[in-house]
Amino acid sequence: MALVALLLFAQGAGASPASEEAARARLEQVRQDPRLASDPAAIESLARDAETFPAGPTRVEARMLVALAWLERLHRPEDGIAELQKVADDPSSDPVTSRFAEAQIVDALVGAGRVDGAIAEAHAHADRLDPRFIAQVDHLARRRWVRRAAFGVIAVFVALASIALARAARRRDLKGAVRALQGFAPPATLFIVFVGGAGGMLAAAYESGNAAPFLLLGAAAWPLLLLARGWAAVGSSAVLARVLRAAVCAGAALAAAFVVLDLLGLSYLQGFGL
Repeated sequence: MALVALLLFAQGAGASPASEEAARARLEQVRQDPRLASDPAAIESLARDAETFPAGPTRVEARMLVALAWLERLHRPEDGIAELQKVADDPSSDPVTSRFAEAQIVDALVGAGRVDGAIAEAHAHADRLDPRFIAQVDHLARRRWVRRAAFGVIAVFVALASIALARAARRRDLKGAVRALQGFAPPATLFIVFVGGAGGMLAAAYESGNAAPFLLLGAAAWPLLLLARGWAAVGSSAVLARVLRAAVCAGAALAAAFVVLDLLGLSYLQGFGL
């Protein structure tokens, strides 16, 4: 019986929380070894061990290391968010670390496509975040609705133009559209190449410039221009019809520009409150 009791005591002692010195040594073992810092098994082991660390900066640092490993190198955002939540809610976290962890949680939620969750998280812990950061998160919801509207406008444009061309085909009246496109396509192509190429080169000439928006916008505008010209050639010549057609075409062009900038993830849209 004495031997059994001794074994049980030894097992209980092995499960006891680590001392601050042992916890620091365990953290540094992983942090100082790039191989371990990128090894899923080593990170999982450190995450388990961190639960036995005494409250204090070492436990906070260990959890932060685990969280950033999940998010940045090992692509496990849900595990990273869970660890960040522990850091943000840990009473031993200093205010700067707590705010950083909260901002990382919101960023991770956004990166995972959980915009509503990111907005709710930001407003639930507004005391830990900069108001400008919260405003940027709110812009994501606004941008999502604008994105949906942009795709809707483009879809309406394509549908109406396609219907008009299909009706002309049934009437065997596509010759006008063909002639219009034959005369329109070459100068339109040159114009798109000039605008996209010249704009891209001008932007690339600056150290922080980016030619991608000009090039992609040109690529997106070219089919829209041709489709709009074909639609105009077979559509009604009534004044109201022409005005509505011009409005839909202009809306599609603006929508395409928004989609290009949105897909590139650039900051240009922030100037428009998006």
